[in-house]
Amino acid sequence: MAHVWQCGDTFELSESGAQQNPDLNNHLFFIISYAEEYPDKVVIVNITTRYNLIGEDHTCLVEHNDHPSWVEHTSYVRYNEARITSVDSLNVLQDTGLITKRNPATHDLLGRLLDGAFESQHTPTGVLDVLRQQELE
Repeated sequence: MAHVWQCGDTFELSESGAQQNPDLNNHLFFIISYAEEYPDKVVIVNITTRYNLIGEDHTCLVEHNDHPSWVEHTSYVRYNEARITSVDSLNVLQDTGLITKRNPATHDLLGRLLDGAFESQHTPTGVLDVLRQQELE
């Protein structure tokens, strides 16, 4: 089944998805590229709770009021784990129950996520190339 995925959409791993990928459990993922126009080059990033540990990338912090339906604690974007996927892959994951769509990001939060991708020293070069190709810089 084809689902509509857009820039700003969010998802998390379902319970069965988390069992298969325990290190990604309790993380919200954001689509930060034009999924409809470039279905084979969809950039996703995820957030995790901020603990002020060495190595955390605080380029973009996400607070409860930024995404109140999901974020409970101050979180940061894990730009080092940004990846490129496809709409087809997201559809398969959703159809098999491994991911669940959540409320989309606000326009303001999406802008901060994108700005952070270019500001962070940890964003993979290939991810930056895709965002530039889609004129999101």
